[in-house]
Amino acid sequence: MEALRGKLVIDAMNYWWEVEGIREDLTDPLTSSSEIVQAYLPESRVVKAFNHMGYHDLEDGALPVGAQGRKAIAIAGEDPDDLAAVARLVNAVGFDPVMTGPSPKAYGSNRAPSRSAPTSAPRNCVQCFCASRSRSGAGP
Repeated sequence: MEALRGKLVIDAMNYWWEVEGIREDLTDPLTSSSEIVQAYLPESRVVKAFNHMGYHDLEDGALPVGAQGRKAIAIAGEDPDDLAAVARLVNAVGFDPVMTGPSPKAYGSNRAPSRSAPTSAPRNCVQCFCASRSRSGAGP
């Protein structure tokens, strides 16, 4: 994709097998959607963010910096400048940025669960962490 060459791409995808069905290209537990995006866009820079919160929370949950109960958005990627740019965006739209590590694998953000995994359980530790920050009113 020529238009995205050299650009920062935010991977906000979540493969949700319960809705989208089983897709063999997305069920490898060792490969994140960001790795698939990076392979598809080898000349772009990919950062994972905005994927573990529902659209309704993004619409209704934004709060100013320092506000009690402000929710957090996890961010994972390789380049410090790209992470900083995405963190500024996350902050600007009303959420606390939380750096989770150097790659999307740092928080297992979009692995397909086993078919027997309970769908009501939190999908990963970042969701639990971000939810606990929101309930406690913890700041950045």
